[in-house]
Amino acid sequence: MTPFISRSLIPVLFLQACMVSACSGGGATDIAQGSGAGTDPSGTNAAHADGGAAGSAGAIDAGESANPVDGGKPAHDAGTGTLADAGSGHDAGGAKRVFITSQWYKGDLVSAAHAATGLAAADKICNLLAQASSVGGTWVAYLSDSSTDAIDRVPGNGPWVNVCSFGTFVAFKNRAQLQTASLGSINCDERGTDDSFYNQQWVWTGADTMGIKVADRCNDWTSSAVTTSANVGSYQGNTQWSQWGQRTCDYDLRLYCFEQ
Repeated sequence: MTPFISRSLIPVLFLQACMVSACSGGGATDIAQGSGAGTDPSGTNAAHADGGAAGSAGAIDAGESANPVDGGKPAHDAGTGTLADAGSGHDAGGAKRVFITSQWYKGDLVSAAHAATGLAAADKICNLLAQASSVGGTWVAYLSDSSTDAIDRVPGNGPWVNVCSFGTFVAFKNRAQLQTASLGSINCDERGTDDSFYNQQWVWTGADTMGIKVADRCNDWTSSAVTTSANVGSYQGNTQWSQWGQRTCDYDLRLYCFEQ
């Protein structure tokens, strides 16, 4: 007889398994060549005592190939709302996807990804991580610089869904909601992993609540100095998803990636 496991215990069992097995390394860390990014849910090695992320992802070589993410592919069970339903990048309703990066990066994205500009660097990061996790699609980062508003980088009219290993959830029904509030947390990364248990929730945006560029953008994503700063959103934030506040550029934070 197959033992019965309560659905309420599944997240706990998953987290316990994750902390002692493959979730602590491999795959996406190899992509970004990070020394500790995305591996410290306890915050033991956090760069900032008030919730900064553990470790920064290292530079991405311009010509490197993506490696599979260890254990990063959720179970493909048709009809459950997981990645199997997303198929080539769209669910049955034609929705696009959105995720937060599993890796954290300082404000100098140009150096991290060896790209010409901060926006090109962020897009490269999004696409390398998506390729590594085999979710497919083409992705752009939700990020502003001195000449571009983050909102204008997201194509289409929605909806956008957050694809998690335990189900697919609508984050934004339409384009108007991008400038008001998300319908819930955008807390799953490119692997479908729920990252809400980490001790920091901030995401680089360089934008206000309307997705419009602001003055603070880590010198257009070329600085990791404590003397520079940038606007950040909160992936737990609903109305604060695009603008939660500011963080200095030496913080290690995530990116939002939207499917084109």
